[in-house]
Amino acid sequence: MKIDATRGKTSIMVRIWACGCACAVLLQLALYMRPGPLGVPFVLDRWNYLPAALFFTAYGVGLSVLPFWLGLLVLSGKRARALLAFGAALAVGALLAVDHINHELQRFMGIRLSPELLAIYHGWNAPPSAIISALGDDRGGPWSSLGLLAVPLMLFPWLLKQSGKLTWRLKAPWRRTVLGALGCGLFLAPAWAWHIEPGSQLRKDRVAPSILALAREIGASFDIVKVDPDQVADDAANFRRDWLAADRSGDWTFGDLAYPYWRSCKHPATSQSRSNVVLIVLETFRAKNMRSFNAASPELTTPFLDTLTANPASAFWPRYHTNGVPTAYAVQALMTGIPPHNARMVWKTATGTRFDSLPSILRKAGYHTAYYSGSDPDWDNQRYWFLKWFDAISYHQEDQEQDRHTFRRAARDLMSRRQDDRPFLLVIQSITNHVPFRLPESRFAGVGSGEAVDRINATMRYTDDVVREFVGTLSSATWFEDTIFVITGDHGFDLGDRGSSGSLTNLRPETTWVPLIIYRPAGLPIRGAQPAVGSHIDLGPTILGLLGICDKIAAAGHDLLTVEPALSQALVVKNGAIALATSAYSLYLPPEDGAPMLYAGDDALAEHDLAALYPEVVRALSAKARGSARLNDALIASNRIRP
Repeated sequence: MKIDATRGKTSIMVRIWACGCACAVLLQLALYMRPGPLGVPFVLDRWNYLPAALFFTAYGVGLSVLPFWLGLLVLSGKRARALLAFGAALAVGALLAVDHINHELQRFMGIRLSPELLAIYHGWNAPPSAIISALGDDRGGPWSSLGLLAVPLMLFPWLLKQSGKLTWRLKAPWRRTVLGALGCGLFLAPAWAWHIEPGSQLRKDRVAPSILALAREIGASFDIVKVDPDQVADDAANFRRDWLAADRSGDWTFGDLAYPYWRSCKHPATSQSRSNVVLIVLETFRAKNMRSFNAASPELTTPFLDTLTANPASAFWPRYHTNGVPTAYAVQALMTGIPPHNARMVWKTATGTRFDSLPSILRKAGYHTAYYSGSDPDWDNQRYWFLKWFDAISYHQEDQEQDRHTFRRAARDLMSRRQDDRPFLLVIQSITNHVPFRLPESRFAGVGSGEAVDRINATMRYTDDVVREFVGTLSSATWFEDTIFVITGDHGFDLGDRGSSGSLTNLRPETTWVPLIIYRPAGLPIRGAQPAVGSHIDLGPTILGLLGICDKIAAAGHDLLTVEPALSQALVVKNGAIALATSAYSLYLPPEDGAPMLYAGDDALAEHDLAALYPEVVRALSAKARGSARLNDALIASNRIRP
């Protein structure tokens, strides 16, 4: 490819950049506008992502051109300028090819190109016929993944050649104005939005140009701490010993130590309950703000749920926690029974890791599984997993993140089930009670200064009423009495409870303490407040236990109905911070070697630090917490959750 670099130091680079941008836009349109490999859209709400993807793609191309353009400003000589121009064109062409590979990995595998991906699939022995078959059966167009390689390999050089035939018809001052406007609009504006403008981090992550995504992933790979295999083996042995000690059922046995979470039921159930399950996951629902969990709560924010906890057909757990924040980390633990990775988001970075999940186990048992959400499940790459686990996924952008619309839609669908005699699992996830806590119905507004705590109380009142209406609507169904309703929060939120708003790594009750209520109108084996400490990883095993499903499973949690309360615990992790709650104490280990904090088990709001009084307890619990987190991270990273 011959490039004429004699017509100005800037014009040649602008031509390369412009042609690269045109090709990058085509590749983005091919990603978002054509169906995925299985015929479902790449994202459900493409207009939530495509404009941002197009906005940032010019910045990504510009970054690949920038060092060569700077070289042109410094070096002189026709040969040097020609080499720099050729290098810039080669860099853009390579970037476009990497962009396309990155897009196709996202379509087929839900994961980006990264050093971690290459390490996981190094030596992968998938038969070539399987890969060829997948490319040929692509519902987005047979062989389109290979055909689109023509964009960087053929279209880009052709466009660059054609652009060389154009002449600048504007006079020099106007030409500089046009180039300046293009630079501000297509490079400086997205650069400012990417690096400086706060907010929309998850959208930025989703639409990141490959050059930025790779730079971030390569940087993150240097932060991965290598773990001694002998240490992991010791951690695995400790986990199994402690898990078995806390299990009162005696129904489980462990096998291969290479998969420490993988266990088998000694006496698989011959008959199973056909009860339906409705799992309601409430956004940012702080147990601290609920009277039934915190009698000192100054506001009555959840009158319906407080009443439900007192129902003779209900049981609730006053010491129940999320395993991670924000929602993606919490829901991963809810669905799989495995704590989140301490540093990486499993939904996005471990799509090759094998997990069991509550919906997939129930599908195997003959259940119809459905997921309803008021928020976009593509946001955190959750839909990639849910497509494998659920029979149906429902998200409607027109609901505008108002819980009442989503819950009414789910209720209508459930009440119209006449032909399907299968039991069902419905998972419904609310969203309105998300920061900044915008209230869609003014009748639930309370009095106050309008601070965050007043706003969250109002939106919790609203969502509580939505759940009341939802359960009331279903109460006329013939299957209502034999339906298990499970209600929990995904996580809490630090509202500045300790004087200043902390980050997500503040793993104390305001962030991690969430409600758990289980209600079955026909009655439960237990009732009222339960003494065990629990967390999201226990919820799947508990539901399976209530249904009488006892089979092979990979889960770190216990059935809360059969766990020994004195030995129960909850592990929470986030970006180097670790918290561990036991029946006697709760420990908080801040990130970056911050001073440990220890609280009594009955100090629900973690107000009195006992670390200085009980250093031996701090040492023992710290070792236990770090060992559990270290083991979990290693198993996720090495794909050793289940065989």
